[in-house]
Amino acid sequence: MNRTRHVSEIMSRELVFLRPDDSLKRARELLSRAHVHHLPVVDDGNRLVGIISDRDVSSQLSPFVDTPSERDQDRWSLRRRVDSVMSADPVTIEDTDSVRHAARLMLAEGVSCLPIVDPAGVLVGLVTSNDLLHVLAAD
Repeated sequence: MNRTRHVSEIMSRELVFLRPDDSLKRARELLSRAHVHHLPVVDDGNRLVGIISDRDVSSQLSPFVDTPSERDQDRWSLRRRVDSVMSADPVTIEDTDSVRHAARLMLAEGVSCLPIVDPAGVLVGLVTSNDLLHVLAAD
């Protein structure tokens, strides 16, 4: 008997996140340290205001950062604020939504992660395409 699985069963609850005024340097450090590809961006009330990916960060940094050719202008790219690069108003779901709905939404929107928010917009979790693959592989 197939039962409907909900996002709450597979989502990550222990999240690493950023604030809008954090720097791209901090984003790069957190992405590397936490071994993740996406970082939610939340306000002081932990309401989701955006999301930033490792691709977003790397596309905004000078290719000369951390190389012998690095210049002042290259280091400046590390000081840019996250809110100048993040995707504002990302597609979200609630933890009561089905895993199937999450997968269909990711495909339709062309995203590889969905922040999970409560009705007030407070971040409660994150589900990624890898999470969905694990569910599929286990079935």
